[in-house]
Amino acid sequence: MKNKYLVMVLLTALIGASCVSSTNKEFNSKELHAFESASAIVVNPIIENKKVSDSMGRSLTTTLMNHMAADIRYAGDIPQLQTVLTNDNLIADGQVNMKELSKIGNAVKANEVICVKVNTFSLYPPQKMSALVIVRSSEGSKYRQKVGFVNLSLEDPILRKEFSDFVGGEIRNPLEDKMLRTTNINTQTGMLSNDAFSKFVGYKIAKQILYMKKY
Repeated sequence: MKNKYLVMVLLTALIGASCVSSTNKEFNSKELHAFESASAIVVNPIIENKKVSDSMGRSLTTTLMNHMAADIRYAGDIPQLQTVLTNDNLIADGQVNMKELSKIGNAVKANEVICVKVNTFSLYPPQKMSALVIVRSSEGSKYRQKVGFVNLSLEDPILRKEFSDFVGGEIRNPLEDKMLRTTNINTQTGMLSNDAFSKFVGYKIAKQILYMKKY
């Protein structure tokens, strides 16, 4: 009887352990599910102003999503990554921390990591911005990357016309009017909005990335 009792106890313990193991597996898979579908991830642009970074990053991500047949995620929307998405962590000796980018890509199972390091950003009209753009792709155990640069200034009449179109305003053709007199309140407001310019920068960087991916 004692032997039968011991066997029953052992069987009960084994069944209980099996249930716990299954429960833990299911919980972990649900927790990581948000990572598994991303084939490309956009890291929050590296700049001190977090509001500008988020506005730029979301605009960049949205533009890429509208032009690429890939599953693209914005790192700022993944809670588990927030502790590593800091300037101190993403920059090493003044340069982009490539090892950290690789770790982020591996963590979310993304084949491609897109990173923007803003070098200069003027918040006062006419706004200006320059940035380093890195597209890092994994091919098995190897990595390859493309690097580009973006320089924007609303002092440029052609860029001001493009910015005006972006914010839904109107502006005279640069070839018709060198003074570029605005004809729509949307343009005038946009010229004074750091948020509007940040979104425009994200849009222009996305266009640069699409160009880089062709070559």
